[in-house]
Amino acid sequence: MAGHLAELGSLPWRSEEVGKLAAVVLVHGLYHRPEHFDMVAERLRSTGTEVVVPELHRGSLAADTAVVQAAIDALPEPAIVLGHSYGGSVITGVRGAGHLAYLAAFVLDVDESAAGLGGASSQLQDAISSEPDDSTSLHPDRAIELPRVS
Repeated sequence: MAGHLAELGSLPWRSEEVGKLAAVVLVHGLYHRPEHFDMVAERLRSTGTEVVVPELHRGSLAADTAVVQAAIDALPEPAIVLGHSYGGSVITGVRGAGHLAYLAAFVLDVDESAAGLGGASSQLQDAISSEPDDSTSLHPDRAIELPRVS
């Protein structure tokens, strides 16, 4: 991904001031952390682009969307918002973005969930517990030891 960042400069996503790239919000996937976007974020920052990589895993899709919305709202101009994997689900619900970009991500309709797309196996669906606050968790007794891969 980092090797293709130079190509972003030729896209029509440029800010009015000095031709720099508009602000960018990078939204990681479910099993990722903001640090997974460090190389991309630093490369964009080196061009003068403002980059925000919010921390997800707030307990629900609505809570994660609210964190990303707050990041977008804090920027001085509409941002390019990129969502990877579960991050695609998150960015679908935001307002005020200049552009939404989905990178190997879930692209959902309003009120649709990634779990509802049929991707989760029946074993996984049985292991998910819905909590009273609308978040989900996994039943710890369903965890299994995975073999090490050499």
